[in-house]
Amino acid sequence: MISSRSAVRTTGLVVGAVVLLVPACTGSDSDPGAEDGGASAPSSVSAEIDNDDGLVVSFEAVGDADAYLLHLAGHDEPIRIESDQCADGACSVTLDRLSAADADEVTVSALSGEVESEPSAAVEVPAWPEPERQPESATPPANEPIDLLVSEVDAEGRPTVRTVTVPAGQDVEARIGELRQQDGVAGVSVAEPIIEDEGGFSTDGFPAGLATWQVEAMDFDALPAEPRGEGVTVAVIDDGITATHPNLDQADITETNVVEPGRDTPGEHGTAVTSLIVGEHSGLVPGIATGAAIRVHDVYNDGGEQTGGVGALAEAIVAAVDDGAQVINISLTARCAAWQEAMGSCPDEVLRPAVEYAENRDVVVVASAGNTGDGSDWCPGGGNETGWPAAFESVIAVGGTARDGSVWPCSPDVDYVDVLAPAAHLRAAVPPDEYQIVSGTSFSAPLVSGLIAVALAERPDLTPADIRTALSSSVAENGRLIATAFLQALNIELSVESPIDPTTAQQIVPFSLGLYLPPKSEVWRRAGLANSPLDPAAYSDGEAYYDDAQPPEDAFYPWRSAGLEWGFDDPFTVLIGGLLLIDADGNVTGTGHLQPHEYYTGHRVECPRPGFGIGTPWFSYRWDVPVTVSGHVAEDDVGRDVGELTLSLGEEATAQERGKLPDIKITHDTLDDCETVLAEYEAAWQDPGHPWSEVKTWPDKSISVTEPVYRQIILESPFVIDEGFFPPAEPDTPDSSVYTSGGTLADGVGFRLRVGDIDFAQLS
Repeated sequence: MISSRSAVRTTGLVVGAVVLLVPACTGSDSDPGAEDGGASAPSSVSAEIDNDDGLVVSFEAVGDADAYLLHLAGHDEPIRIESDQCADGACSVTLDRLSAADADEVTVSALSGEVESEPSAAVEVPAWPEPERQPESATPPANEPIDLLVSEVDAEGRPTVRTVTVPAGQDVEARIGELRQQDGVAGVSVAEPIIEDEGGFSTDGFPAGLATWQVEAMDFDALPAEPRGEGVTVAVIDDGITATHPNLDQADITETNVVEPGRDTPGEHGTAVTSLIVGEHSGLVPGIATGAAIRVHDVYNDGGEQTGGVGALAEAIVAAVDDGAQVINISLTARCAAWQEAMGSCPDEVLRPAVEYAENRDVVVVASAGNTGDGSDWCPGGGNETGWPAAFESVIAVGGTARDGSVWPCSPDVDYVDVLAPAAHLRAAVPPDEYQIVSGTSFSAPLVSGLIAVALAERPDLTPADIRTALSSSVAENGRLIATAFLQALNIELSVESPIDPTTAQQIVPFSLGLYLPPKSEVWRRAGLANSPLDPAAYSDGEAYYDDAQPPEDAFYPWRSAGLEWGFDDPFTVLIGGLLLIDADGNVTGTGHLQPHEYYTGHRVECPRPGFGIGTPWFSYRWDVPVTVSGHVAEDDVGRDVGELTLSLGEEATAQERGKLPDIKITHDTLDDCETVLAEYEAAWQDPGHPWSEVKTWPDKSISVTEPVYRQIILESPFVIDEGFFPPAEPDTPDSSVYTSGGTLADGVGFRLRVGDIDFAQLS
């Protein structure tokens, strides 16, 4: 139950926007103290670029200083350096390029107790060398053979990948077309390398207690008790793992190599990723799911090269599923070169069957979104390029946040990112027994994978769709994942009674709402028209309507699944799930999402006949309609909580004004394959059901009748739940922490509100 009197639990967020790499150092006794009783400013400050390590800031130690503060121009918070970590009267601090984050000057001050000295003279930060980038070509490489990856799916739905080489000088595009026509071929892509989504490693040591801000940001202490994630297997598709690292040697880790079976060579990236999932709390990297089992699928060869590229990644996904993984973490990205895109042969064709194989077997796939964001000119660049497998609808795509909860500048601004998690200046384990500061969405993804493992350990019945729905209901306005809200949305008990968002100190309460728009309402009418051209408003009763709808194959649209549940005599149901955030003054804000029924995954148009060896081609789409929540809660004269809740629907909605329908998302499109399927039926003297000339128009027709339903739902908002119904006063069951209410809003719209969980099954 929400309460205006709930206590705010304090958190130990580390202060500072940047975390550093600090070599060992101790203070000198030779420098005099400042006249005011504090330390004097450090002297001999220098800043140099070391191409191997990064920005090296050096200065002389001050005798009576307890610590030092490194100030980077343009950064809000300084970096603290303890005095007992200097050596021989000198201190040196190394930061990687992303940690320095475009600073052009640096100063250092000394701390004596709580007194800070004047800063040193400003020192200019040298210009970083420009990274070498090869210009993209719109044509295939000349005079070179081109390897193509061919994905084939067997009768059981299991994908395999083979390589076909096109000799130099031959027509690559024509060969791709020929391969696509072969029986059982699900996709053809040019063989391309995959990219590790880290912003760069730094190589020096640093003191304990820094760079673990994910512990507070994701509220590890409020998660279920250790060993979290026990009984769940997480596959890590990456390079090799150093399982003997002191931060990992107590974890359950096994490894196989996809490219060179039997090889076991440690890799920096995979070790770092794994440590964020199962790192021992006694080490310097506390894992989020230390009880999970890790199964590593190495897609690199002995030289650390991605000789298998996209093909090895697809094979690793299938192998991970076959090996029993429940979660697959992929901190790698495949992108499409300009010349590949021009001929329509991007990596998604080969990766899609593997991703669908995982989805069909209830395996959750999590992938980093990449570092192609352009939020700052110090980002690696890439213009928010599309990256796979993150871009697939069924994959949970993870972007990054900075320490203050804002979007990390290099996180890509693309519509397929599902959640944001810590990405900047995180400590991670690296071979053989060391630690480094790392940045990038490569390290956001394992935190989300580990959190999902925690959820599956508590709720093994959860499906990937359940996980995605809960995640979409558990984010702040900017997409930042609130870990405790995610578990609450799944009805998983936490280690604390009243979880608090560590970033905003607001109370977190999940909610779910069912809206029931009555027969004869405009939404109900448009939903009826999305299923049949018969206008339900023209009929006085259901009997007359269904009499005219005979035979059904003539009266209802021929595409197999419109994605809307509608009946003449029933209200049209709209479900909303999300978070309420309540501050100490009782102000309520929040976010949510809308879906038309419990199992909504979008709208789908299928080929009227299944393909031989490739299944049924289809086209699917959806609108992700956001919900903006506002309101208040206070205590009345007799000690009861009373308030009001307003829900405004649509993109750019405000507390009191509805927004607009967001852009449509095409989530799958293989319907063109239906042309070949129908031709095969005709060649076999079988009725294809509908000619291709008709079927190819179905997607546009389906969208044209479905879109008005969503537009009308948005037009009906804002929906206001008045005092007496919010907050609900009655528990769902006598011992339940979920409170419910129900009634009728304006225009006869019925509602049922649940505060404390997101449970659409109880509202459908």
